[in-house]
Amino acid sequence: MTNALPTIAHPPRVRIAAPSGITPAVNVSAPISHQVESLDPEPAAEPVAVAPIIQVQDLSLLYGNVAAVQHVTLDIPRYRVTALIGPSGCGKSTFLRCLNRMNDFIPNARTSGRVLFQNQDIYAREINPIRLRRYIGMVFQRSNPFPQSIYDNVAFGLRLHKMGRAETIHDQVELALRKVGLWDEVKDRLNQNAVTLSGGQQQRLCIARAIAIKPQVLLMDEPASALDPIATAKIEELILQLKEDYTIVIVTHNLQQAGRCSDYTAFFYMGQLIEFDATENIFGQPAAEATEAYINGRFG
Repeated sequence: MTNALPTIAHPPRVRIAAPSGITPAVNVSAPISHQVESLDPEPAAEPVAVAPIIQVQDLSLLYGNVAAVQHVTLDIPRYRVTALIGPSGCGKSTFLRCLNRMNDFIPNARTSGRVLFQNQDIYAREINPIRLRRYIGMVFQRSNPFPQSIYDNVAFGLRLHKMGRAETIHDQVELALRKVGLWDEVKDRLNQNAVTLSGGQQQRLCIARAIAIKPQVLLMDEPASALDPIATAKIEELILQLKEDYTIVIVTHNLQQAGRCSDYTAFFYMGQLIEFDATENIFGQPAAEATEAYINGRFG
């Protein structure tokens, strides 16, 4: 993974000061590091919070006059899995798409507030959304491999973004397929059409395609909802492995999956963020009555 801050705008970048009241565990404008430094080496020191890679500030999104997301403020911690839960239609998938501007493709969608990625406002006029999605990738609910070879699927983004010469792309394709546990299953048929793979293999291929271009954040919109239990277990295991290299935000309707896979959980209801905390607290001692009712199946 690169140690340089990404450039997601065409003009020179303007640094934006971190919002008041937020003290990251590391300098968010410094080179990216997998290591979070302790603020105090003394044994009695309080646990150090994980520095956010994305800071959402008073974010709202409207489809015409209908508010789908309302005044959400949330910090997404680096190299952790954050699960977004809530009943259908509560705004969690819309919120997820706000994080890499996928809602730009929806007519009449209007966004207010700010989303800071590495201290850059992704909704600023100078930001290039295509460049942004190079660093904040997405995996969709249903696998969507391109109708071409397995190899060309994974190599697509590398070629599009001109990330390496032809002779080095093969190594990057192999590495991505190994990371998702697919290399040994497909290495002898890389030229085969990707749509011939099983559903679970197709979804892992789509994840390989997403990580091949080395994003820093991986957004997943119910990546296992269309899969059988065995394939779902492989996706969950993969998520736990990938968080060592990527920040992951996952939408899921499966509360057990959120409990197994995530470090932090955000509960959405009617377009609003009701509660955000460590997953063990959300499922063990939720602060909001609505969260407790949803977790215990009283609505949803």
